[in-house]
Amino acid sequence: MSILSALPTGSLIIQHVRAIEALLPQLTQDIAAAQKAGVVTLARAFVVMHRLNERMLSEERAFKPFREAYRTFKELTMPEACEQAGLENVPLSEGYRVGTSTTIRASIRPDMKQEAFVWLMEHQNGDVIQETVNASTLSALARELREVNVDLPEDLFNVADVNNTSVTKIK
Repeated sequence: MSILSALPTGSLIIQHVRAIEALLPQLTQDIAAAQKAGVVTLARAFVVMHRLNERMLSEERAFKPFREAYRTFKELTMPEACEQAGLENVPLSEGYRVGTSTTIRASIRPDMKQEAFVWLMEHQNGDVIQETVNASTLSALARELREVNVDLPEDLFNVADVNNTSVTKIK
């Protein structure tokens, strides 16, 4: 049995992804042609790209279910099978080795931040504490300040004006 025959549907998905990747140069040419044809044609092309993004590239629509299936396979299915077989890794004749291990992940409970900081400091682990500013909140502040003609200091903050294009469906 080969690697690809172990998961036939995965092999088909890989073939489709390769076909999509092969179309990228033509897509780039089509966008250039739409640009030359004028803003209305370019706007129509953008709607197609927008729909492609929503349908294929959006993490929520296309990749989230795949990522969940991969995570389940990676974190549950394969480790459980290796544990039942009494193996830490499985060497494959194709030149791969599939191994399992356990990683510890930790985070502070949202409602216990101050108490957790105190505990860390009391146990000589205060060096792991870092104050942060949420990027979305900082961006909102920059927008609010800009409205009253005040900018965040350039020597302290990175602020960029990012252009955006949106699609709104009209009834």
